[in-house]
Amino acid sequence: MRLMIETRKDQAARMKWAITAFFAKPDGVLPWTDWLRIGLEDVLVLDAWTTFKKRSRAGDLLALKPIDGAPIKPILGEDGRLPMPWVQGGEIVWPEAYQQILKGLGLSFGAGIAVGFSGAQGRTDATALKAANKAGVSLALT
Repeated sequence: MRLMIETRKDQAARMKWAITAFFAKPDGVLPWTDWLRIGLEDVLVLDAWTTFKKRSRAGDLLALKPIDGAPIKPILGEDGRLPMPWVQGGEIVWPEAYQQILKGLGLSFGAGIAVGFSGAQGRTDATALKAANKAGVSLALT
């Protein structure tokens, strides 16, 4: 299974991409291919490619920072779907749509807020990073 995941990541990283200047370093640090490999690792292993949308005070997108999607779960309504935003008093109301549990504490956030939940071993899973470091494997991307 690991070989298949690495093969898919290698194939995607080798593709010729027509990307804008923003995606040259989507998180502001890593080059496109390393950032893509982290996202593909998370989507192929966890089925959860999750990014934090860093914005300027004016609301412009500055960076897409990869975060660990494993502790994030959708909060589904009675119909089994994510709650939809509605307009109240001329303002859009974003209901809580996701919950992140870290160290036993829960944090809920709306569907449109700042999170998009959708090295060869680069990934956002801190547990995997610790295990790799303990084994003497460096996962730092340069």
